[in-house]
Amino acid sequence: MAGTPSTPGTPETPRTAGRKPLSVLLDEQTGTAQGWLSACRTALTAAPGTLDGLLAPDGDVAAALENDERSSWRPEWSFSRASAEAVLAVARATAATAATATGAEPEAGSTAAELRRQAARHWRTSDLLLPEAAEASDGADPADDFAGLVERALRGTLGRRASVSVPVLLDRGRRGGGRMADLTVTCLRDGPAGLFPDPERMAFGSGDPAFAAALEAGWATAPLSLRRRCVLWSVTELDGSPCNRLREGSLGAPLGLALDSSSPGSKVPVQESARGKSWPPTSPSLRMPPRPPPP
Repeated sequence: MAGTPSTPGTPETPRTAGRKPLSVLLDEQTGTAQGWLSACRTALTAAPGTLDGLLAPDGDVAAALENDERSSWRPEWSFSRASAEAVLAVARATAATAATATGAEPEAGSTAAELRRQAARHWRTSDLLLPEAAEASDGADPADDFAGLVERALRGTLGRRASVSVPVLLDRGRRGGGRMADLTVTCLRDGPAGLFPDPERMAFGSGDPAFAAALEAGWATAPLSLRRRCVLWSVTELDGSPCNRLREGSLGAPLGLALDSSSPGSKVPVQESARGKSWPPTSPSLRMPPRPPPP
């Protein structure tokens, strides 16, 4: 990891990986391109052991993931690094399952079930899952179910159907101003019943208790026929970049609108666009921390 330490009276030099600022590499891994998910997906089809080299402790990717600004909450811990490790654990579980199915000798280490539980433990801390699902009558655990959806994303078998997008305004505070974004809900052909973050967009996302409560409130307004299905949601800026830090509780109303628009026979007016269906009016603003200045 290259970089020049700051000195008194001079601006701090952006941390870099080779010639690339760590902030740029972090965006490549967790932003629009979702490079980390792609790397894990590719490694699943490569030679055994390829997954183990993706997150080398002294590598550029690890340094970039640890450069996540959310690390300022707990300097010894990086949410993006923890999210990457969770996705990697699911990828390893996928590889272990595939090896068992073909009769090959699985790699040494944790079992597939243990790896999935490890990933689920992380996503329970994200405040992006419905708390009510943890007490479902069938014993479903939303974090375990989400780990299963991540596995399907890695395999390319999510099975998306119709999507509906609702425009929302991101409130980045006094310095950041407001920015338009899309709240998108997507029904899958099959999967665990409930509302989940889109694993191909929000695997690195985090909320707070108020945001989690808004998810629950919005889902509670969904038609019963929709609540029996597997529904994904994401919040992305207009360039497709996922909003990985979501705060406060204003999501409930636009989420309820999007869910109602997704249900068969809905009378909520929507219009077709290149990105699917969208509802014309702007919805209440979502709170997001301001972006750091570019390096």
